[in-house]
Amino acid sequence: HVGAVPLGVAFSPTKKSTAILAELIAYTVFQYIINVIGYCYLAFVLKVGVDVEIGRTLLALFAGVFCGISLGYLIGSIGKKDSEFKNGISFAITLPLCFLSGLMIGNIRIVIENALPFVNRINPAALISDCFYTLAIYTEYTRYYTDLISIFILSFIFIGTGIALTRRTQYASL
Repeated sequence: HVGAVPLGVAFSPTKKSTAILAELIAYTVFQYIINVIGYCYLAFVLKVGVDVEIGRTLLALFAGVFCGISLGYLIGSIGKKDSEFKNGISFAITLPLCFLSGLMIGNIRIVIENALPFVNRINPAALISDCFYTLAIYTEYTRYYTDLISIFILSFIFIGTGIALTRRTQYASL
């Protein structure tokens, strides 16, 4: 899983951060392909109606995948804990974020926007769902691109923090 010791790190002179970034890119590409297949199935086989703005939709899909992989890497970089602990942390982080973004109760995102708008600006789940909402509702894309930029900034923060946590790790093979 993401955050585990990359194989190339322990056995080659490659910098740890270079190997980690290569792994993150590979995970992102693989997950993106899987998500594009799912999107195509929804749009063209089930005809759900998500086939408008295909280019922007695929870009938002990529941003969501990249952010998810980045967050997973950050969680995987937390110390020498077992996978059950890290899975628990993953659920403890993602479920409240999904709740606050309105993925469990429809109008909660609007309540959060009125009470604490900052939460929606740093919540990756809210930003991703807002990208798709904006594409479905509006013809002006300023909000969409603002959400995308925020998603990518959060992703790079997750990766940078994960690399900083990983750099401190000493491996038994070294």
